[in-house]
Amino acid sequence: MRYDFGTAWATRTLIVRRLKGLEDIIPVSVTSPRMDADGWPFANVDDFPGADIDPLHDAKHIKDLYFIADSNYGGRFTVPVLWDKKKNTIVNNESSEIIRIFNSAFNDVIPNAAQAGLDLYPVHLREQIDDVNAWIYPTLNNGVYRAGFATTQEAYEKAVIDVFDALDKVEKVLVGKDYLVGDTLTEADVRLWVTTARIL
Repeated sequence: MRYDFGTAWATRTLIVRRLKGLEDIIPVSVTSPRMDADGWPFANVDDFPGADIDPLHDAKHIKDLYFIADSNYGGRFTVPVLWDKKKNTIVNNESSEIIRIFNSAFNDVIPNAAQAGLDLYPVHLREQIDDVNAWIYPTLNNGVYRAGFATTQEAYEKAVIDVFDALDKVEKVLVGKDYLVGDTLTEADVRLWVTTARIL
């Protein structure tokens, strides 16, 4: 997996990887959080502390991996990237989908039974988790980015209001309980935490 410390999207995949005990199954290569004109660089371009050199292709930037996977790729060069070493291609680059892959796809090979049995997206809570994610994503997870990258004062103010309204709603949801949905940790908590940990 290719990952960057600077994004909440990538951080949530790393958290689920750890919770599920996938450290020895899915290795991680970290890019620098300092984007340049070519995007997210590996340590052979920017030796930011904690950044790695790409161990498979000696790629200079994450975009190089996108072009290895598809020489005609025309989209954005984002992290995280879940990479298939055997097929030499990108499996997925959407963090919300990667955390669900990590949640269930490797359960048969996770050595620790408790970690293999951990279900962050249990069937009986899925509708509630999806409902929470549906309002947390646009107002809070993405809201902080909309505020940070706003190009007008009006757009900034709208995003900031959304963020604080969402934080107020989270506070009300959590009154008297530890988790957003049910009585156990779910992906909704992970998705919320990676944003609130950065802004609070």
